Amino acid sequence: MLLAFCCLACWSLHAAGVPRQRAGKYEVTLRLPSDGLYAGVEMEIEFRVVDATQVDPALGPTPVVRARIQGTIEMPSMPGMPKMEEIAHPEGVPGDYGIHPTFAHGGDYVLRLEVAPPEDAAFSARFPLQVQDTGGTSARRVRRPFRWN
Repeated sequence: MLLAFCCLACWSLHAAGVPRQRAGKYEVTLRLPSDGLYAGVEMEIEFRVVDATQVDPALGPTPVVRARIQGTIEMPSMPGMPKMEEIAHPEGVPGDYGIHPTFAHGGDYVLRLEVAPPEDAAFSARFPLQVQDTGGTSARRVRRPFRWN
């Protein structure tokens, strides 16, 4: 019992301050790269979808698996800029999904996720994104596919 309490307490402390949206019984938690988002390179944006009404004492909320998720990224300050749209793929942990956008330039964007859980009504979640330009960041390089020399 003590272990279950510790796991749930650690989960709730770890989850504090993380961007999240709640829609009915579902909760979507955004997971951005620790060093932020940058333009000009393929980024990985992950998010976790759970059923917040079903909480396991040791593992926390029940992950939503086999959801169909459409991610749309737009820049409200540039209405003529084309939207980026991508179907999210499942990650290696149940309930975790991801997309891999490449931003044209830095600025303030909005990520909208349209989540369709299996056997339930679809819902949406919106998150603001701040993207930095790649200029001046020598540690970042554009990812290139592997090739033989």
